Amino acid sequence: MTDDEGRQVEGYQVHLGGAMGLNSAFGRKVRGLKTTAEELPDYVERVLRRFLDQREDGEAFAVWAARADDADLK
Repeated sequence: MTDDEGRQVEGYQVHLGGAMGLNSAFGRKVRGLKTTAEELPDYVERVLRRFLDQREDGEAFAVWAARADDADLK
């Protein structure tokens, strides 16, 4: 992936949620979102704050990620 200045940098395609066990599932791919390693901590904090604000009582992160709007996952 390249940064704003066109340099090659480490980056990630984000997938959220998923599960193991009897109800196994892959994580949800966040369309149009790739983040650099440098931007990743800010992204994680932003998504976790949205989860804490929007989750229902006792709701797991994976369940919230499956029902959240794409905009909330960016």
